[in-house]
Amino acid sequence: MLVQMLGAKWCIEVGVYTGYSSLAVALVLPESGRLVACERDENCLAVAKRYYQRAGVSHKVDVRHGLGIDTLQDLLQNGEANR
Repeated sequence: MLVQMLGAKWCIEVGVYTGYSSLAVALVLPESGRLVACERDENCLAVAKRYYQRAGVSHKVDVRHGLGIDTLQDLLQNGEANR
């Protein structure tokens, strides 16, 4: 709901687990929106990816395997922090 109210087009989720909340975010993002979803557990990512695919939002989700801090630093270094 907050994503919709703000009209967000770009979101980050640190810690995906089964993808429940990230799926909710991806569902309300515009088609051109992007969600960076980072998780250190490969098994959790596999579960979340299945849900993204079933819901038809996998094209909006940039799944990153690794520690959240590493993903955030990578985003900063690549100039993706000011979206």
